[in-house]
Amino acid sequence: MIGKLRWIEQRQECRRGGKYEATWKHNMATTRDIALLTNLLRFDLDPMWSRHRNLLLARGIDSNTAILAESFPDDVCFEFGILITESGRVIQLGFDYLHKPVEQGDLCEWEDITDRYRETPYSDSATLALEMLRSGTKFGPG
Repeated sequence: MIGKLRWIEQRQECRRGGKYEATWKHNMATTRDIALLTNLLRFDLDPMWSRHRNLLLARGIDSNTAILAESFPDDVCFEFGILITESGRVIQLGFDYLHKPVEQGDLCEWEDITDRYRETPYSDSATLALEMLRSGTKFGPG
């Protein structure tokens, strides 16, 4: 198993046409993982993250206050995510960019799972992200 940081680097290389090694396996996120993903969502200049910010804003979600508990490739051009909104809603999302540039990707899945996230494989990550939200954890680049 490789660390999430290495996995993120691989994913970015893949989108640039490089080889993707599908060696990352889901494990419970740590506060460091959630901080890394949240900082990518909020500040990274990669086209995928810029597109995420724009699509979230179109749905009334401020990426500067949301927390990204999970994000990983679930297919060649599909990114799965668990997002915590400022109000504490838990959103399962799917970002699809099959047959189009990542800059034109869409949120093809958007499901509010607040009432049932504890029944998902991502309950630990969502619970930890909700705790981070409630405790006022600060995020920032770097």
